Amino acid sequence: MVMIASAFVLPNNIVIHRELRHSHHPSSSSRMILSISSTSTIRNSNNNQTEKKSTKKKHRVTSRSLAVEALVSSSPSYPAVQILDQKLQQNQSIISEQDKKFARLLISTVERHLGQIDSILSQFTRSDTNKKYKSIVQACLRIGVAQLLFIGTPPHAAIGETVEVLKYIQIQPSRSRQGQGRGKGSNTNVPKPLVQFTNAVLRNILRAEEKARKNNNDENDNHSTSSLSVLASQTDMRDNLSPWFLNQLEKDYGAQKTNQMISHFINDFDKYIDLSIPYPPPVITKDSDNHESSFGNRNEYIEYLISQFKAFSSSTISTTVLPNDYTLRIRNMGGSLKKWPLFNDGIYWVQDVSASLPAISLLNAIEKQRNTNTNNGNANEKEEIVLVDMCSAPGGKTAQLLSHQFSTETSKNSNTEGNTFPVHVHAIEASSKRAKTLKENLCDRLTFPSTSKVSIHVTEGQNWVLPQKTHPTSSSIEGILLDVPCSASGTASKRPDVLRKDYQSVLSGENGLLEIQQVLLRHCADNLLDENGVLVFATCSILKQESEDQVHKLLQRTTSTRTNTKEMQEKEDWRHAIETLYKDNSLNEQNTSVEMLKDYLRHAGQKVSGKKIDLIQRVKDYIIIDDNNSDITQEDKEIENNNIAEMITLPFEPGEIPGFDNAIDENGWLRVLPGTLPGELKYCDGFFVARLVRINSR
Repeated sequence: MVMIASAFVLPNNIVIHRELRHSHHPSSSSRMILSISSTSTIRNSNNNQTEKKSTKKKHRVTSRSLAVEALVSSSPSYPAVQILDQKLQQNQSIISEQDKKFARLLISTVERHLGQIDSILSQFTRSDTNKKYKSIVQACLRIGVAQLLFIGTPPHAAIGETVEVLKYIQIQPSRSRQGQGRGKGSNTNVPKPLVQFTNAVLRNILRAEEKARKNNNDENDNHSTSSLSVLASQTDMRDNLSPWFLNQLEKDYGAQKTNQMISHFINDFDKYIDLSIPYPPPVITKDSDNHESSFGNRNEYIEYLISQFKAFSSSTISTTVLPNDYTLRIRNMGGSLKKWPLFNDGIYWVQDVSASLPAISLLNAIEKQRNTNTNNGNANEKEEIVLVDMCSAPGGKTAQLLSHQFSTETSKNSNTEGNTFPVHVHAIEASSKRAKTLKENLCDRLTFPSTSKVSIHVTEGQNWVLPQKTHPTSSSIEGILLDVPCSASGTASKRPDVLRKDYQSVLSGENGLLEIQQVLLRHCADNLLDENGVLVFATCSILKQESEDQVHKLLQRTTSTRTNTKEMQEKEDWRHAIETLYKDNSLNEQNTSVEMLKDYLRHAGQKVSGKKIDLIQRVKDYIIIDDNNSDITQEDKEIENNNIAEMITLPFEPGEIPGFDNAIDENGWLRVLPGTLPGELKYCDGFFVARLVRINSR
């Protein structure tokens, strides 16, 4: 390698160092390394230069300027995309829809490819400039590289318009290091030498890219295309993840599945919108001539909706009904969602197919339990079905629960065939701001069956209990949907900021996510559910710490739980059978043997296999008989005294949720990994769902 070093002086106490490196490595090209350093006194061969004052330019709002400002203002707890949305809202009257879309593309591309972008920039810059300007110069460089190498913006616009931002954007005086507040003086423009520096770096990267393409005999040198650049292809997509996050994924799932997920996060974004569409529709829809539309089945209803979307769209859209039979996927629709057909009718809402799974899981379990009770002659006496949606905002899962129509055929109080059973959903939300969005969605826009009722409670979930004023003592909660606050690591294709989140500080410690999740989980199980109540625990995280590990902690509180849920259920059935025999008072710990138990069971008409003999022995060893011949175990006594819920898994069955059989794990839970399922379901968020049942009373 040959290095040629030189230096020249620019105004405003800035010196730019150049190092022109020539490498003989076949994959590299001649690259100019630029670095910036500040100096209190600059002298050159022509002697004294006078310092020039920065000429203030009028601030001009563009998609690039808003994107740069958002990047500069972002922090781990306040991602750039949220800041950008606020700025777009503030400037909505002076910036076009097209520019808004481009600004979002700039931010999402930088966040999605941040590791790769910084890797490329490190080959062309070494900067130790004044901290006052470092963040804004860095933001402009990242925006520029994103356009040149990942978006495919024409070079004159990618460089010229981005550098132009530095010419008129103004910097607020920074806080003093002694904490004495903001510095005195008005806002200042970025010094001209820094503008020149940014321009030089971006042009050097462009030249390096062009030379690399030529060396690779790449015929596609049209920068208006979005094909992956040569410089970008020489970087590693895995660099876009924080080291901790990458290591954790490989530990949980191995390298192959981790790479599949990373590819999905980086490449499969903004390609679809999923709509949850319940059937039958809660209202009668009408066509443009105000004629009522009737539908013989769900397929007719979906076809009607698709025809409305196609008539609305100016481009050719693609629609797919996903296997869960609840989600309609739309691609290339365009336009504001609020202007989409039938949006104001409130018959659908945006919800990723994975996010629909927890509510479907809960509703399936309750339907099955109610049907089982009816078949056994135990018709449901309750006046309404009471469900709870914890952490409910923005309301998609609550809407699913409210939209479901339970048939009154499961109630002996119903004499009208085809009616629906009343459903009362309690939606709990701790954030008043998010609760406002929840109310707007559930009460102002969406439409539900007349038999559905929702109560919104703005409170911490761990403090909420079923109100006695609205529910008598005999009422109980049949099901709880607990989609806990989490890192959202499974949603990186939509929220690329999570790729480099500081997970360790977010998850651990007092009031960390792991503690909050466990507190909510135990409160729902111990204080809200009664016997036979169903609890669905869900996260949109792909980290096992937040998902599988949390459920294992809950189940391990009682000795009766086992990882093999089928064996656990069978053992539970035999336990009740044997305890029934003890109640005859003819059996006790002293005179009861396994053989005697087998005889009693055979006399009762029970078939006893070798496997069941082993279970009998294990169940007998588990039961502790006290002096009063009680059939309650010591563990049961501890559970009863401490009001600890004894939970077992209600496993997912193959075919229960079409398309997701491959996501059922060895525990009977659903583990959806983005980018790993076949067909259209490859494109979905990561999610975890566990379904549990309480088997002891409160």
